[in-house]
Amino acid sequence: MTSSPTHDTPIEWRLHYDAPCSLYTHPAELAAVAKLAGHTPPPLEGARVLEVGCALGGNLSPIAATLPSSATLIGVDPFVEQIEQAQRRAEQMGLTNVTYLPLGVEELDQVEGAFDYIICHGLLSWIPQEAQLATFELCARRLSPQGVAYIS
Repeated sequence: MTSSPTHDTPIEWRLHYDAPCSLYTHPAELAAVAKLAGHTPPPLEGARVLEVGCALGGNLSPIAATLPSSATLIGVDPFVEQIEQAQRRAEQMGLTNVTYLPLGVEELDQVEGAFDYIICHGLLSWIPQEAQLATFELCARRLSPQGVAYIS
């Protein structure tokens, strides 16, 4: 189900959310923290990265610009207008390794495969409990064996 905000949607959800890039969510940062904790994270070359609740792509597009072109980045958000703008911005930046899809966390079965890095930054406080649970289930089911999830 793809949706745009309606008059029944809380006011804060109807606003376009254009957050700047958070360095804490960058897969290179996540890999470094994982290594310091004794894990062996997936390499950035060829990595699959998912950002749930990507809004206008203000976080994911800059990340995509710094990762190898062999990395695949997918941003999802249920609000079509934000996703369309995120995709336009990525195209204007010449990014070929990032795609934006108008999907909620409960709809991610439409996207195949495991992810090496899953980013859920600032998401949990904005979404209903069912979506919060779906976020944790997504990480449990779709994170690659050495994958790293960032949930804040």
